[in-house]
Amino acid sequence: MSDAVGLVGVAAYLCAYGLLQFEKLRSGDTAYLLLNAAGSVLILVSLVGSFNLPSFVSQSFWLLFTLVGFYRVRIGRRGRPILDAVPEPDVRPAIQSLSPDKAPLEADEVR
Repeated sequence: MSDAVGLVGVAAYLCAYGLLQFEKLRSGDTAYLLLNAAGSVLILVSLVGSFNLPSFVSQSFWLLFTLVGFYRVRIGRRGRPILDAVPEPDVRPAIQSLSPDKAPLEADEVR
């Protein structure tokens, strides 16, 4: 029975990774994170039947990293701007202040 539970966990991992590679999911998608969490939990449960320390350590960290990712994506960014959404600063005033004699011409000066 523990092998069957572990195989379902492996299937969850492979499904998440495959969907990521075929660009059906992104690494921050809830479905991707849930598949990873389910995979590690199911493999940890399967270790009850036949304990393996390296597998336990790797799955525990995988679950921890997945939970941190879930927190960052779903909870941690509330109220904080996402890096991609931060507007670029307008550097024109700084450039103009460096060379005031080359300031842009006003509409009247162009004629």
